[in-house]
This record gives sequence, structure tokens and C-alpha cells, in this order.
Amino acid sequence: MIVGPQAHNKGQPAPYLLFTRPEGSIGCPIRASLGVLGHKWSFIILRDVAFLPAPTFNLIQHRNPGLTPRVLSERLKELRATQLIEKVAHPRDERVYFYRLTDKGRDAIPVLASMMQFGMKHLAEKVFEDGKPRTMKDCFPGLAERFLGELFDYAISDFKSGVGPPEGILLSPSTAPKFGVAVRSGPLASGGPRRKRKRFVVRPSRPP
Repeated sequence: MIVGPQAHNKGQPAPYLLFTRPEGSIGCPIRASLGVLGHKWSFIILRDVAFLPAPTFNLIQHRNPGLTPRVLSERLKELRATQLIEKVAHPRDERVYFYRLTDKGRDAIPVLASMMQFGMKHLAEKVFEDGKPRTMKDCFPGLAERFLGELFDYAISDFKSGVGPPEGILLSPSTAPKFGVAVRSGPLASGGPRRKRKRFVVRPSRPP
């Protein structure tokens, strides 16, 4: 169900999904991720390694005008140093090397896919000839769930109608935002106090 007004007050920004700092954390996980993926060209190179079959150095450079051999070499070394990709000799010609994701690198696929989904939906004029928005499910039927992983349920949930929201983040009633909040009751923690717990999932409110 939805609690609070359906639309936020005029001039007041709509709330977004709220996160409490994980216990024991010493920094922001987004900032830490950007320390690896936020360098210029890193994300584009990771995209090519993730979605192209056996991409070589020359292929990656050819696909990306403006990417110089020096910068490409540096970024590949950085991605290898962080164990996101690995360099592999071609099985039929050991003089040829290509790049592929490691197990750690595969965890970045939902991040790449979520950016792909955002671009197809909100930047369609730069992505498609007709400029019409599309979803991952439109473009990759049967693969959207695999691309997005756990993000898929979040991406397709209709929080306003209360259909299938994810469990969300545990907040206290005092810290829950007032606008556009979908509420679900969660199970009691094993051995925890016998009181009803609520989970709040927040997205921007829409005008009625």
C-alpha cells in the first residue's frame, strides 16, 4: 500500500530510495566503485569486453573513435590489476590475445545493463533512429532478467500501485520519508524482538 500524499509539495524534491549506512562500513560503496570504473573510457572498455566475443586490443580501439592506444593500454592494465578482466591467448593462434571478464568482472554486468536500460528509456533520441524509448525487455526478450540480475525486479516494479515492490531498506517510522512510500511487512528476525517490522521502498512521487 502507499502511505503519505500521492504527490510531493510544490517546490519540494521528491524522495528517492534511501539507504542506511551498512554496519561496519568506512566509506561509500558507490564512490569506491567509481574509483575503479570512473576513469575515462574504463566503463566503455568494460562494456566491449563484456558484450563482444573475444575482443582484441585493436577491435576495442577500432570501435571507439577518440580512444588512443596509450589510454586503452593504461585502462586495460587498470582493469586487469583490479581483476575485472583477464588477457587470454587465442586457442588457435597464441600470438593473438583477447580479453574476457573474470568472475569478479561478471558482477559488473547488471551495472552495465542498468545504464543501458536508462539510455534506451531516457536518452532514446541518442540511441534509436526513431527516438522512441524502449526497455531492456523490448530489445532483449528473455535476456533482461539475466542482464539485470536482482535489479530486474526493482526496475519493473510499480511502487505506486503497490504491485511487486522489492523488500527495500529497513527504516524506522521516524526516518521514513513522507511522500511516495511503498510499505511491506517483513518477517521477524530469528530470535529478535516480537514486534512488527516494516520495510520501506521509496521512489519519486508522481503528480496525480
